[in-house]
Amino acid sequence: MSGSRQGVDRRTLLAAAAAGALATACGTAEGKPPGKVAVHGDNATWAKPMAAAGKAMKSVAGIELVPEVIASLESFEQVVRSSLRTSKTPDMLKYWSGYRLQDLARTGGVVDLTEHWDRAVGKGWVEPSLRPAFTYRDRVYALPMNLAYWVFFYNPEVFEKHDLKAPETWDDFLAACARLKKNGITPLHGTADGRWPSFIWFQEVLSRQDPRFYQDLMNGRESYTDPRAERALRTGRCSTATVTASRTAWTAGSTCRTHATPCSSTATACAQATPTSQGAPYAPGPSSTRRPGAGIGPGGNSASTPARATPPSATN
Repeated sequence: MSGSRQGVDRRTLLAAAAAGALATACGTAEGKPPGKVAVHGDNATWAKPMAAAGKAMKSVAGIELVPEVIASLESFEQVVRSSLRTSKTPDMLKYWSGYRLQDLARTGGVVDLTEHWDRAVGKGWVEPSLRPAFTYRDRVYALPMNLAYWVFFYNPEVFEKHDLKAPETWDDFLAACARLKKNGITPLHGTADGRWPSFIWFQEVLSRQDPRFYQDLMNGRESYTDPRAERALRTGRCSTATVTASRTAWTAGSTCRTHATPCSSTATACAQATPTSQGAPYAPGPSSTRRPGAGIGPGGNSASTPARATPPSATN
């Protein structure tokens, strides 16, 4: 997904995501302290920052977010779907946008948040163009938790040694890769851990070459055998050198750049290197625009409120 570069405070977005629970507050779920909102998700790395944001939110909105993690992806989806048919649903869900969210909305198990989306847009908390990612039958059922830009972590020491600057255009990017490769440096590396990072190159290239076709492809109206999709796949294949992320190779200077988001395992490997050994420019795309690519969090994370959830007591 792509969006504008307007500054959005993550904590403010999280507060907006909780609007469904706040606006419909009418009691406290049995056995749960007043003012606490359980947020179910599948990623343990989100628990600590979400808990910290929840404590800060308590002083502002009178509620506190309490993350509850189900680490197995398959188990998480199964628990969510089965709970929507009972009275023991989570207060909120950290879930995906797009077709997976639509699947939940079809069950009638999540709350219509259209009113709160409109309010958040009016306050400048969310980018209006992101609405289709959270919509089913023209109604909104979730709000984005964050907007993360794809970036390249790069090794400034290697760039300086080879008289290179961080690329601002696609041509600059390809030229830098060519020079590094000529000098025996692997220009790019990454990770295929978890499989999901593999879509990044294809998404970035195709969404820049033909944004409308990319949207139609994602919505099932076009085919991956279309020449436009094949061209994007060829471009991504030519750009990728290797799919192994190595901290040793990074610090030794034998590899130079990796495509990642701040939450990915590749970014973690780079962050563990020496503090001065990395930079992170936005990823240039194969088009005339310099606008960076963006994703709505890893996998398009959003926050939804199950319809059967009992909202906490809170001061609106």
